[in-house]
Amino acid sequence: MTNPDLDHYQEDIKVLARMLNIDPEFLPNDYEKVNEHAAALNTFADKKSTKEMFQNISKSTLRMLRDIYRADYELFGFKMPQWLENA
Repeated sequence: MTNPDLDHYQEDIKVLARMLNIDPEFLPNDYEKVNEHAAALNTFADKKSTKEMFQNISKSTLRMLRDIYRADYELFGFKMPQWLENA
């Protein structure tokens, strides 16, 4: 794996399979496969960016969204998009 945050992916998949009471063979054994599958199913990928989809949302609503999800961005180490950070 290239991302150190995903070092435990294989073990996490095994735990998830046990929790769901399914054979781990049914789950993707590689994180990149998960992303490829999700991207293939995203029919909106070439139509609008997230920024464009949210451009008509009021600043006050964007600020509420930013405040609600700020902890998630920090917890998971994601960079908040500039258009949301600056709302």
